[in-house]
Formats: sequence, C-alpha cells, structure tokens
Amino acid sequence: MFSLPKTFIAAAVAFLAVIAPIHSPFPSSSLAQTGGGLRVGGPCAYTDHPGTATIVAVTPDSTSPQPFPGMTVTFRFKADGPLPPVVASDEDRIHRLTLTNGWNPGPRFLEKYGLRPGGEVPCLLRLIRSGTCTPRIFAFPGIDLSDYFEAGK
Repeated sequence: MFSLPKTFIAAAVAFLAVIAPIHSPFPSSSLAQTGGGLRVGGPCAYTDHPGTATIVAVTPDSTSPQPFPGMTVTFRFKADGPLPPVVASDEDRIHRLTLTNGWNPGPRFLEKYGLRPGGEVPCLLRLIRSGTCTPRIFAFPGIDLSDYFEAGK
C-alpha cells in the first residue's frame, strides 16, 4: 500500500486552502467575503424609484417552456422623478415582463392583472445599494409575478 508523508498532505491542504478561492469557478460578482467565509447572493439592499410601466406589446410565444401558452410582454418604464445617471437610459429601453421564475405570463394572467398594449401599471425600478444580488429589478405593485395559477399548481 502506498502512503504519503503527513507533512506532504498538510502542505497540499494548506496550498489548496490558499489557491482554491483565487481560482474559484464562481464569478466574483456572485461571491462576497464575510467573517464566516464565502456568502453567495444576499442579503441585499435596494433603492426604489417609483414610476409607471407602459405596456408596448403582447405577443404569443410558442417556444415558451411553461405548461400554458406563453405571452411575451414588453414595456417602457418612466420614473416619477430623476434617475441616477447610471440607469437614466433605462427609460429609453424596452424591457420584458416575466414571472418570477423567468416564464412568460399566460393569457389568463394578463387578463387577471389587466395587462394589455397601451395599458399603464405602477412600477418600481429597484437599484441595488449593497450585496451581490441582481443589480436592477422591476417590481409591479399589485401584480403577483409568482402567481402561477395557469400552471395548475
């Protein structure tokens, strides 16, 4: 039987403890050092910028993976007040509304929440202040983006 000297094993473990975090397969933006070690994700803090989302288009999407007909919903965001310069151009862009899990909403969801082309709904642009979560999130007060009733669950 082959055995390695204990000093070699100890040196190898020490080397890996130093080099492994440097060559981690995880992107540095998703990791944060804490007193207790590595932390992935939150907790995160956001600054909310209220505004209005205007629905630009609603089109069928036959390639959606969900168990109901998916609809691609696009919208424009208009803030009620000035936005920080880093995101001011978000008001000129077309954004996609998806359910929390990334699915496109279905036709009954759109009907339930009154989403139709030209319609306006309250919207929050949430910008990250601290943490390693998603840097920009659109939230829709009064619309439950985790409402999967069309999936039958």
